[in-house]
Amino acid sequence: MSCHMISFDLPPPGISSWTKIRLGWLNPEKMRLINPGESPEILLGPLSEKSSAVLAVKIPLTEHTYYLVENRRKAGSFDIALPGEGILVMYCYDRIAECRHGKAPVKLMNADPGIPFLRGAAFRLPDRPVFTDRDNG
Repeated sequence: MSCHMISFDLPPPGISSWTKIRLGWLNPEKMRLINPGESPEILLGPLSEKSSAVLAVKIPLTEHTYYLVENRRKAGSFDIALPGEGILVMYCYDRIAECRHGKAPVKLMNADPGIPFLRGAAFRLPDRPVFTDRDNG
């Protein structure tokens, strides 16, 4: 669990799809691979709903880098501490094992960098239907 809690009187947010994959807690059948240039229509269920057909989307960039996309929704006590709901995009680099020396294996991409502390990180459809990462492709 991250030490970056939003509120001490709320339960911690749920863990990311990246962490669930690393721990073997996300069934591989619940993840879809989309190669760059493809644009299939996928219904991405909230990460909290295990019954959803697709819980994460992986978009490979290189042999060791990719994006993971997940849908976060406040449901019961799950994720109620998050500042908002929507689609989260994470840049993942498998050659980094842990957070050290200013580098991390996962970076949450911020949908609205003008809002501090990643409080605007979620892409809310239909307001922000396009993700662009000028730094990583």
